[in-house]
Amino acid sequence: MRFKTFFVAVGVVAAMLVFTQCGGCVQRQQEEIAALEKDISGLKEEFSPMKFIVDYSGGKAKVSVKYYDQDGKEVGKKSFEMAGGEIFIDFKVVVLEDGSRLFFPFKVFSNSVPLVDGISLLEDYSSSGFPLIYRDRATDGKYDALISSYFGKVAGGSRAGAALEYGNAVHDLSDFGIKFKPKTLYKVVCHKNAGTGGIEFLRD
Repeated sequence: MRFKTFFVAVGVVAAMLVFTQCGGCVQRQQEEIAALEKDISGLKEEFSPMKFIVDYSGGKAKVSVKYYDQDGKEVGKKSFEMAGGEIFIDFKVVVLEDGSRLFFPFKVFSNSVPLVDGISLLEDYSSSGFPLIYRDRATDGKYDALISSYFGKVAGGSRAGAALEYGNAVHDLSDFGIKFKPKTLYKVVCHKNAGTGGIEFLRD
């Protein structure tokens, strides 16, 4: 059921990330990466990596989050409380050579808790360094390794590896007249293509 949607365009706080490679294998590595990125580009145009419910009581936000892979299977969950009456969700978005995006839920913070002190989400949906939200039955080990490489750089705060990286603060949207209703399930829908790359909220 579509309640009201809000589309967050990907294009905030851009920082150029540069590959550092050496030796005669540079071209071969680049060709292998390009081929693997084509596999990544073949993923669904849109998918929902997470759903969440927020409630507010006594000056605190109570948040429950679940995560899903490319086939819609649950791969992780988390429930927590934090001070504040408005929540923000920070995504890391990696842009590949063809303009398609990879989305990684990063942190939750609030109007009382700054991003630096926010609650990390990365561990909730990862296993052995692989982000399970990108698990797909049609892929192989090389795909997993490349996705893990991008995920590791995002998790480690590195600026080496992909084409571009964005920080994308998705929040309670009060400024737009939208308020997450307490005890209501919402899902985040990510659009990977260059023309529509962004994040959309739907009431599930």
